[in-house]
Amino acid sequence: MAPFIKTLTFTLREMMKKIIILSLLLLTQQAFGKGLADYSLAYDPARDASVDFKQAVLDAKNSRKLVLLEFGGDWCVWCHRLDAFIAKNPTIEKELNEVFVLLRINVSEENSNEEFLSTLPKIKGYPHFFIANGSGEIVGAQDTSKLESEKTYSPKAFTEFIEKWRKKLEDQKLDDVEK
Repeated sequence: MAPFIKTLTFTLREMMKKIIILSLLLLTQQAFGKGLADYSLAYDPARDASVDFKQAVLDAKNSRKLVLLEFGGDWCVWCHRLDAFIAKNPTIEKELNEVFVLLRINVSEENSNEEFLSTLPKIKGYPHFFIANGSGEIVGAQDTSKLESEKTYSPKAFTEFIEKWRKKLEDQKLDDVEK
C-alpha cells in the first residue's frame, strides 16, 4: 500500500474514533441534561455545594420532591457506573426524577467541599446518597454499595430505593394537607 493511502486510512480511522466519542458524549449529555438544573449535571469542582444545596432545596420544595444529594467525583469508577446504569434504564431515570431533585456534589482534591461535608454524617464510600426534604433537613442516607450488583447496579434494588422514598414523600404530602 502506498504511504499516502496508509496515512489517509489512519487519519480516517482516527477521525471516526473522534466522531464516535463525540456522539457518545452528546448522547450522554442529552440523556442527563433533560430539564435538569446545572447542579445536577456533573461533579463540578468549581461549584459551591452550600449554594447549590439551598437552590436544590428551594427547587424540591416548589416541585414537592425530595433532594437526592449524590456525593462523588469524576475520579470515581462507581460514579461512572452509576451514570451508565441510569442511562441504560430510562424507567429508573424517570422514577428518580419524579421523586427527587438531584444535586451532585464534587468531592476531589480540587474541591473537597469539606465545610459542607462537615455538617453531615461521615461518608464511607462513593458515590453516596443523602436525602433531604423541602425544608433542607437530612432525612436519610443510602450507602450505594447496597444497590450494586456485580459490576453495575441492581434495577430491583434501585427501584426499591426509589419506592421507599416515594412512599415517604407521599406520606409527607398527606401530612402537609392534614395540617
